This record gives sequence, structure tokens and C-alpha cells, in this order.
Amino acid sequence: MMKPVLRITGENACPSTGRAVIDPPKALWNGSMLLATLFFAIPLFSWSALALFLLTTYLSLLIGHDVLP
Repeated sequence: MMKPVLRITGENACPSTGRAVIDPPKALWNGSMLLATLFFAIPLFSWSALALFLLTTYLSLLIGHDVLP
């Protein structure tokens, strides 16, 4: 099981003095999900599915974002 994510308050946070640390289990998980997506997306690709993806992305993210107060 993965360690819980530690939350910080943001006090004294500075992006130029911080350091990035890779978490190998999470990186492996995300990489395997990317490879699985590419493995299944290539043979199952269709233009109608791409159009449906773009339409629903537009409706849910762009229009929905503007509707909320």
C-alpha cells in the first residue's frame, strides 16, 4: 500500500528553492496506465469516438466551468 500524501500549508513555500522527488511506485503505476491506454486505443480508434470525446470534453469542462459561480 502506498504512503498517504502529506499535505503542506504553503507557508514559506518557494518554487525556486524546492526540489522535485519522484515516487517510483506511483510513476510505475502512471506509466503502466499510459502504456495500457496506448495499447488499447490504437486498435480501437474511431473518428466518431474522438468527436464524441471532444464534444463531451467541451461541454463538461469549458461550458460547465463558465456556468458555475
